[in-house]
Amino acid sequence: MSRTQCPRCQRPQSHCLCPLIPSLDSRTRVLLLQHPSEVNHALNTARLAALGR
Repeated sequence: MSRTQCPRCQRPQSHCLCPLIPSLDSRTRVLLLQHPSEVNHALNTARLAALGR
């Protein structure tokens, strides 16, 4: 049986980080480079960083 995941941050619902991620309004563009092996990694920090835009 798999755990329920948050649809936004993809973490288990009991460890959802969405309420802690601030929305940042900035004119500066940020380009995130991510190694292909990190795409499905559990701690996928690039995905979390993209949620704050």
